[in-house]
Amino acid sequence: MTDLSGLVLSVQDYKERDGIVFVLTQTKIQSVYARGIQSAASKNRRLCNPFTKVDLIVGERRSGSSMALLIKGSVKAQFHKIQDSLVAQSACFVLRDILFRSAIHPEYEDLLFKAWQAFDRSEKSRWTYACLLLACILKNEGIAPDVSECVRCHARKGIETVSIADGGFLCVSCNARQFPKWKKEDLEKLRSLFVIHPDRMDIYAQNKTYDLDDFLFLAKWYERYAAAELASIRFLNSVRSLG
Repeated sequence: MTDLSGLVLSVQDYKERDGIVFVLTQTKIQSVYARGIQSAASKNRRLCNPFTKVDLIVGERRSGSSMALLIKGSVKAQFHKIQDSLVAQSACFVLRDILFRSAIHPEYEDLLFKAWQAFDRSEKSRWTYACLLLACILKNEGIAPDVSECVRCHARKGIETVSIADGGFLCVSCNARQFPKWKKEDLEKLRSLFVIHPDRMDIYAQNKTYDLDDFLFLAKWYERYAAAELASIRFLNSVRSLG
């Protein structure tokens, strides 16, 4: 038996009574076979709820399987108020779906935990943490926007917009009124997500405010450059359009 700590991303019913739980750790998304959790009387049922941080004790399910077998565990934190907000829940589903498609890095677990916590408490830092996590994923996947210079002429001055099609910043000359001009502070906000030192992320999240539109911009950037079409992003965008 081994210890497993992480965040419950999702759970899927399996057979008539069992389930498969997907737990984000610092190194991977671990699938865990959980017996009997579809029963209301199951003692382990509470360990398998999404938006929960858990410490689990797991064993090997069978020889050669990468899936662990849930023995027992404890809930360290739960953020079920996320489910009271359609926008918050939908944004967290976007993060979940992108994580499932990405190679996992140690900082993802901490950033997702802080995003969940902030969404659960409706804190102003919720979108900042969500955007920081998306920015980290984009960087590590090698598909981040070029926010150091104009992607066409490499000028560092006169930056006025961002082009998804071109892959990053455009200067006044290269843009030539093709794309809408961004406010200087919005350009700096985007750049900051990709250049901030990890040790300063918490301070940054408490002092800089992002919003749903910022999050959707990064999510759509991921779709474009990961060649993915995610239903969760489409749904979140439709929720936004409802106001």
